[in-house]
Amino acid sequence: MKQLVLFASVALATFSSCGKKEEAQPVPAQSVTIRDLPADPPTGSDQKGNFTGQTGKPYLLDIKTGKQVPNEEENTDKWHVGFRIGSRKINITVNGGISGPGGCSAQIVNGVFDSYKNAPAEGYLQDSDASLAIPNAMPSSWVEYNRTTHTLTPKAGTIIVLKTGEGRYAKIEIISFYKGAPGSPTLQNQLGYFTLRYVYQPNNSTAF
Repeated sequence: MKQLVLFASVALATFSSCGKKEEAQPVPAQSVTIRDLPADPPTGSDQKGNFTGQTGKPYLLDIKTGKQVPNEEENTDKWHVGFRIGSRKINITVNGGISGPGGCSAQIVNGVFDSYKNAPAEGYLQDSDASLAIPNAMPSSWVEYNRTTHTLTPKAGTIIVLKTGEGRYAKIEIISFYKGAPGSPTLQNQLGYFTLRYVYQPNNSTAF
C-alpha cells in the first residue's frame, strides 16, 4: 500500500510539473526597424511638379511579421499599414474604414519614441471619405516642408499609435522619407523610401 501511495504522489507531482512547464508565456513586445521601405517611389516629375513613373500601389505592411503583403491581398485583413508617397501628399493608410476590412485604427500622439510606454485608451480613427486617420496633407501635424530646400521631414516628437482589429497595439516612428535616411535631405536624395521603426505589442496589454 505504501508503494502505491508513493507512486501516486510521484505521478501527481510529475503531472503538475509538466503542466507548469507547458503554460503559455507572454510574447515580448517586438521592436523592428525597416530601412528604405519602397513607398511607390517616383522615377521623375513633369513640368507641373507631378510625380511620374509610379505604380499607384502602396507598400502594405504586416505589423506582426514586419513583412510586405502583396497588393493582390489589399482587400484582406493580412496587412495593417500602407505607405505611398504622393506628389503633394504622404499617404499612410490603415487597414480599416474605407481602406480595408481589417478593423485597424490609428492616431498621432506627441512624445519621445523610446520613452512612450503606453497606448492611449481612446482617440483612434479609421480612414474615411472625409479624412485619413493619419493626415496626408503637406505640411501637416506630423510632416514639415522646407520651403528653401523643398524637402520633407517627419516632425520630431510625433508618433503613430496603431490599434489592430484584434485589439493589439503598435507605436510607429517615421524617421525619413528619403533613400538612405539622410539627416539633411536635398532634392538630389531619392524620395519615396521610408525608414521607420516600430514596437508591436502582441499581448492583451497597452504597454510597449
